[in-house]
Amino acid sequence: MVFTTHSTDILNHILSKKSSNFKNHTEFVYLDNSKGKVKILQGNTYLNEVVADLNHEVMESIRPLKVQVFFEDEEGHIFFQNLIRGKKLNDKIKVEKVSLGCGNYKNLLRAKFPGLDKSLIILDGDFKTQIPEPKYQKNVVFLPEDIRPENVVFEFLKSLPEEDSFWDDIGGYTKKVFLASTPHNLTDRTIMKKWFNDQKQYWGVGCSKVFNRWKELNPTKADRFILDFTTKLNNILD
Repeated sequence: MVFTTHSTDILNHILSKKSSNFKNHTEFVYLDNSKGKVKILQGNTYLNEVVADLNHEVMESIRPLKVQVFFEDEEGHIFFQNLIRGKKLNDKIKVEKVSLGCGNYKNLLRAKFPGLDKSLIILDGDFKTQIPEPKYQKNVVFLPEDIRPENVVFEFLKSLPEEDSFWDDIGGYTKKVFLASTPHNLTDRTIMKKWFNDQKQYWGVGCSKVFNRWKELNPTKADRFILDFTTKLNNILD
């Protein structure tokens, strides 16, 4: 079926969420002479411009929606930023500086804290069993592995052989130097966070060198996280 219209009501209906199926199955062509020479605009991406032109208005600048993202701590945030590097996701999210423990986020989710259903919470992998309810997991993404980010890094570096390319890329920071820094208690959160922050000066800007190597050797885990995060992010944006 082909029809012509100058009705902004019809065009606004096409733009609305209620007609998403109609919009996705409609080919749109507009002849624009607002600047003298006739120009053909084709595709639904121009609909906002067309409605503004028909109303003789200047099109409003639409501020893109950003989803709030919360973390337990800075170590989780660093891991996350390295995981999404190069994925062009930062323009869709707003990282909040609020840091709470898993238990606090769990209570806020259960209490249906206003706005949290439109946000994402990034939790350490060791809390995967703490929030099993699917209705809450739609707003929660777990970092890779089943341990805290600082322990992820420690266990990863411990597993790398002395001849691994990672050690070649870090001037003077060898496997032996790393082993000499081994904390006396790997299960103590405070001790491991201190170890992480003492050592990160050797891992490049934003710890990029260590996490880049982790991603190279753990592509499936990295991709699984990105898929889970982008799926839940797009569900909120939609």
